[in-house]
Amino acid sequence: MKKLKRIAALLLALVMVFALCACSADGGKDKDSSKDDNKKEEVKKTDAELIVGTWEGSVKIGDELEKVLESDADMAEIMSYFDFSGIDITMQIVFGKDGSYSVSYVDDGSSEKIEKAFRDGFVEMFDELLEGTGYTLSDVAAWANMTEDEYLDAVVETPMQSVTPLYDELSAGTYEIGDGKLYMIKDGEDKDDGTYKTYKLSKNELTLKASYTDGEKDTDSPFPMTFKLAD
Repeated sequence: MKKLKRIAALLLALVMVFALCACSADGGKDKDSSKDDNKKEEVKKTDAELIVGTWEGSVKIGDELEKVLESDADMAEIMSYFDFSGIDITMQIVFGKDGSYSVSYVDDGSSEKIEKAFRDGFVEMFDELLEGTGYTLSDVAAWANMTEDEYLDAVVETPMQSVTPLYDELSAGTYEIGDGKLYMIKDGEDKDDGTYKTYKLSKNELTLKASYTDGEKDTDSPFPMTFKLAD
């Protein structure tokens, strides 16, 4: 009987040992598979893969508007009345898997702010011009058989026609990326090895550092400019 008990105890001990070995083996497999998964995650994507998607960045529109409006002789003379500071516009760049790209501004409420800046500027201008005359902006509007709001709407409409094209597609074509250079080749143009943008790219952030034309750095470009991945 004692011998039987000893054998039973020995068998139980062996079962426990085998059970522990099995657990250790399974644990090792889990760790190994976890390491394999981590290795898979650590495989870096190429810049050509990372850049695919929709990227958005904020641009202070004041400088761009001044360039547009100063090209109009009539608007250039009264530019001092308009304050576009603090107005940002969203620039969107879409890079496709097929090697295509497009650049545009997104109207995220910025056009309303621009229109208000024009409106406020014209009110200030009329107030200054009419000072001491005994007349008001309402009087001027009445001479045109309009209310003051209707008159301002009509006056603002002209410069806003110059602004509207900003929200059209700015550029489109094909792109090539690698070795720290991004070539954005517009439709109808050929690739120029000396015309490119330098960049820094991560999973969710793209920084266009500088722009080069014919190998020369563009000193009037808006770069550096940072974009975030929107999708």
